Amino acid sequence: MTNRELNHLRMVVTRKGVMNMTTYQPLWNTNTKISAAKTNVETIFAQILADAGIQEEDLKGTTASKENAWLAAAQLANHVCTGIRAYAEYSGNTNLYGMMHYTKSELERGEVQETLNKMNLIYNQAILIPIANLADFYITSLILTNFNNAIQAFTTAVPQHAILQALKKTSTTNITNNFKLLRKAGKTLNNLVHTLRFTQGSFVQTYDNACIIINLGKGQMSEEEHLMPGEHVALFTKKFLTDDTFTVRNHSEMAKIKVFLSDNTDVPATGGIEIPAKAELKLSIPTAFKMPFAHTLIVLNEATMDDAHVTVILAHGNSHSIAPAPSL
Repeated sequence: MTNRELNHLRMVVTRKGVMNMTTYQPLWNTNTKISAAKTNVETIFAQILADAGIQEEDLKGTTASKENAWLAAAQLANHVCTGIRAYAEYSGNTNLYGMMHYTKSELERGEVQETLNKMNLIYNQAILIPIANLADFYITSLILTNFNNAIQAFTTAVPQHAILQALKKTSTTNITNNFKLLRKAGKTLNNLVHTLRFTQGSFVQTYDNACIIINLGKGQMSEEEHLMPGEHVALFTKKFLTDDTFTVRNHSEMAKIKVFLSDNTDVPATGGIEIPAKAELKLSIPTAFKMPFAHTLIVLNEATMDDAHVTVILAHGNSHSIAPAPSL
């Protein structure tokens, strides 16, 4: 299945999520033609997923709620980060001081998953400190509770309309034919929904925004990370599929790193592939990881004293990287 086709599926999920919102559903569900057209789109969509062996994650949240949740979480993140940085300087904890380097602007904008990683890092470091030690820095247990709740609210407000995984070989002929039917059925649904524009302009505008096909990205993407001792980061969440390839380069002078596939942002208890300092590996998904397919790449700095400098390149499909593959 091509990136263009996957992007089209994402658009279908997003559009369906808008129509199923409690605010908007009563505006169209009494119209039998719109209801029938929507059902037709979803039937074809389900068949494509079945043929491709793909699972769909439910859509959660809207753009407006995401922005509001982001701002609320960023304000608390900035306050806690500033307080922990002051505490670390006062107590002489240079590692913690270096970790708390995020600015207000870095927490209020940027790539969503990276921002969530920063917020979770700040929170996870804060809760390791006895709360009584933070009183002079205006961090209380209530503030940390509110901060954690804000992170969770931000996480669930982010539109989760990604395709999770492809576990079986695609039925190419069926999928090709059904995509033609899906595009035709989607056009019919769009035309019917647009008849509501005069009376329900806000709904139709939101619906049209959901019909914008979000591009998965270029054939190759990269991330550079600077990890403190023991720090880990989650990268490329829901941006890769089976048969894609990671090239991981450890530029560190001393630090060893370890990479995992995971279904969340935590470091798995087992598995992983170790990459020494000044080394690189080309890792196919999921074969190189010797584990079932997952949706996030975890990079861990295993060193206890040294920082790690890492570049990760994601190639859709086979990579032309000259890096060696791991010994399997």
